[in-house]
Amino acid sequence: MSTPLWVTRRGNQSRASRVQQRRRRARAAVVLARVLALAAVAFSPAAPVVAASAGRVANGLPAPFETLVALILMTVAVVTVVELAAAAASRLTRQLDGRRADPSPGDAESEPWLPGATRPAVLGLAVLLSGAIVLGAAATVGPWWWLVSAAALATGALGAIHLSPALVAAVLGARPLGDPATAARLSALSRAAGVPIAAIDEVASGERPEPTAFVAGLGRHRRIFLSSVIVREWQPGEIDVVVAHELGHHRRGDLWRSLLVDTAVIGGGLAVAAIAASAGVVSAPSAGVVALPGIAWVAGSFWVVSAPLRHAQSRHQERQADAFALRLTGQVEAFTSVIRRLGKIHVADEQPTPLARWMTSRHPTVSERLRAADRFRQSRS
Repeated sequence: MSTPLWVTRRGNQSRASRVQQRRRRARAAVVLARVLALAAVAFSPAAPVVAASAGRVANGLPAPFETLVALILMTVAVVTVVELAAAAASRLTRQLDGRRADPSPGDAESEPWLPGATRPAVLGLAVLLSGAIVLGAAATVGPWWWLVSAAALATGALGAIHLSPALVAAVLGARPLGDPATAARLSALSRAAGVPIAAIDEVASGERPEPTAFVAGLGRHRRIFLSSVIVREWQPGEIDVVVAHELGHHRRGDLWRSLLVDTAVIGGGLAVAAIAASAGVVSAPSAGVVALPGIAWVAGSFWVVSAPLRHAQSRHQERQADAFALRLTGQVEAFTSVIRRLGKIHVADEQPTPLARWMTSRHPTVSERLRAADRFRQSRS
C-alpha cells in the first residue's frame, strides 16, 4: 500500500515549517473571520438595526453627545461581533491543527509590548476615534471626507508614536534599567548612532518570557525598552547588537517611511470606500453611524490586500537595520548568535513558500540574515 502524498510531504517538512504553517492558517482564519463578520454586519439589516437602537438610546441628548453616544454603541456592537468571530476562528483552527500537528509554544501573534487583555480595548478605542474622524470629516468637507480622514488619521498615528514611550511604560510598568554597566554602554551606543535617548528602561517579561527590545518615541523623547529576560540571560554583545538594530530604524527614518506608506494605503482604502459610497454599494458617512461598518469593511479589505507591499517594505527596512547594527557594533558573532537565538525561539521557517513570504513575512529568513553577516565579515577581512 503506497503512502499518501500529503503524508510524505508532511514527513519531509521540518518542525519549523509545520509550526509556521499552523500559525499562517490561524492568522488567515482570523482575518477571514473578521472580514466576513464585518461584512455580515455591514451588508445586512444588522447595521440599520444597531444604528436605530443607538439613536433611540441617544435621543434627546445635545447634538454632539447624541452622535458620540450613538458612535460608542455602534463601535461596541461591531467590535464585539468581529472579535467573537475572530476568537471562534482561532479556537477552531487550533482544535483542528491539534489533532494532526505537533504542539509548540508561541503560537499567539501579538505586539511584543501589548498584553492580551489590553488588545480589545485598544482596538475599540482605535475604531471609535476613526469613526469620529470620518463622521466629522464628512460633516465639514463633504465629498472630500476620505482625504481629510486619511490626513487626520496620519496625524493621530504620529501623535501616538510621540506618546508611545509614556504609554508603553504605563502599560508594562517599566522601571529604569538597574544594570549601570549596560545602561552606560547603550547610552554610548545611542550617541554613536546619532539617535538621542531620554531613558533606558526594563520591563517585565510576562507569562511568556520572550525577548523584547525596541526603541519607542521621537526626537529626544525616545526610550529604549528591554525585557527582563534579555537583561538577565543575554550576553553584552548580543544586547548591543539588538539595540543597535532598533536604533538603526530610527537613524534611517524607517518610522517616517512606514507612516508614509501606511497613510497612502489608508487613504487609498478610504478613497475606494468613497467610490463605493458614490456607487451606492455602501452608505455614505453623511448617513451617520449606520455607514461606518461598510466603510470599515472596504477600507479594511484594502489594507489586507496591500499586505505584500507593506511586508516588502518591512523586509527591506529589516535588512538595512541589520547592516546598520553590524557597521555600528562590528560584532558579527554576537549578531549571528542573536539571529539564531531568535530563530529558535520563534521557530522560524527557513523555506516559506513565495505566497507565504509575500503575505506574512515582515522579516528576512534566518539564513538570509546570516548570509548578510558572512558578507559583512568577508568585506572587513
